[in-house]
Amino acid sequence: MEDFDRPCYVIASNGFRESVSYEDDWCYGKSRQLGTTSGDEDPRDTIKADIRKAPAERNGLPLYFVSDHGNVSRRRAIRLRTC
Repeated sequence: MEDFDRPCYVIASNGFRESVSYEDDWCYGKSRQLGTTSGDEDPRDTIKADIRKAPAERNGLPLYFVSDHGNVSRRRAIRLRTC
């Protein structure tokens, strides 16, 4: 977890389920678990719903994936369009 540029979103997989969390503890608030997904659910939908709550501070934050083996990779940020 220390390799993350915070604040950020993290999708961690255990091979069967993916847990989605917001990691911060400094800038915008406490780190928190956003939920878990399995099957056909897309974890990005959970992140998009969280971004919609405060788009000015959360839109465009980095996104990290943590595999079930502990490998960390940074992916593109999720950005929602503004109207």
